[in-house]
Amino acid sequence: MLPCGEMGSEGTFPITNQKAILQKYADDNGLTNTAFYAEDGFSGTNFNRPDFIRMIEDIKTGKIGTIITIDLLRFGQAFLMTGQYIEMILPGYGVRYIAINRCVAFVV
Repeated sequence: MLPCGEMGSEGTFPITNQKAILQKYADDNGLTNTAFYAEDGFSGTNFNRPDFIRMIEDIKTGKIGTIITIDLLRFGQAFLMTGQYIEMILPGYGVRYIAINRCVAFVV
């Protein structure tokens, strides 16, 4: 279980805290060779974000086997498109998605 104490004011997760929580989750679960794709200043409704595009390219070339985010909204905020990625595109490349929310891991 992950500690909940890293939350910032108003229940938000500052990017530095998100990275620390995600790295701890990866370490605790034997996930190695981690990399971060961060999008400060970009709307999650936009899937043309620079690091999102870089992540998709890394998925297509087989560099990524698991994606972990704090919650589903960190992946994308356009729910139909996010669902398409989570349910169809990622599994098609053999990539699993894990969202950590309120100290509980949800694996899809």
